[in-house]
Amino acid sequence: MKKSQKEKTSDGQINVMLYCRVSSDEQTKGHSLEIQEERLRKHCRENNYHIINFDFREDESAKTFEKRPTIQKILKYIRKHKGEVDKLLFLRWDRFTRDIISGVETLKDLLAMGVEPNAVPGRPCEDVGLLLGETVCLCGGPQDDVGAGMRCG
Repeated sequence: MKKSQKEKTSDGQINVMLYCRVSSDEQTKGHSLEIQEERLRKHCRENNYHIINFDFREDESAKTFEKRPTIQKILKYIRKHKGEVDKLLFLRWDRFTRDIISGVETLKDLLAMGVEPNAVPGRPCEDVGLLLGETVCLCGGPQDDVGAGMRCG
């Protein structure tokens, strides 16, 4: 039987990394890095999560992970400290990625490393099979470019 994320740490706390991203001036209105961080920290306090201190703020408009330095540093940290990070939290799925293909690939990589990526509040994503719903959410990102975007999470 697969060990649940909550059983992973010996002291009962879940180790999480946060990821906040804005990609345009328009998105800073109501969804600034500060507001995203505040909401994520509140969620962590309410759930007794331990936040791993790390530079998690991204102010890049790049749609792919390869062109966003902060998420690259986070992923590198997770790979280097495999087993020490339980969750990667972000405010909404469109803050995580706007590119379906690299988004699903990165979700699969994170799950394979034992890290649950999730928007808060969101349901746990413990199986690659559950990525379909997240993929639908990711589809909303590119539509934002033409003004008809949907928001998930």
